[in-house]
Amino acid sequence: MPESDYIAISPNPVHAATTVRFVQPITSETSLELFDESGKLVQTEPVFPTGQSQIDFHLIDNLPAGFYILKVNINNTAHSLRLVKE
Repeated sequence: MPESDYIAISPNPVHAATTVRFVQPITSETSLELFDESGKLVQTEPVFPTGQSQIDFHLIDNLPAGFYILKVNINNTAHSLRLVKE
């Protein structure tokens, strides 16, 4: 199944906050990690298992414009999407 079936970011590019939607098994361990262009971890967010999740990602407000990788870890499997901060 393509990663886009697991994760959606809206809007992207983002100016301030963005919403992350993804599907996770009820019993899964899940976290969100945001990396900058150099690969440095700049933010992490634990997620509680609920099935389908929608997270408002406001902590990106304080980050400079650029390209980021959002990694969603679900049961030790990573799914990544590119995020653009304007």
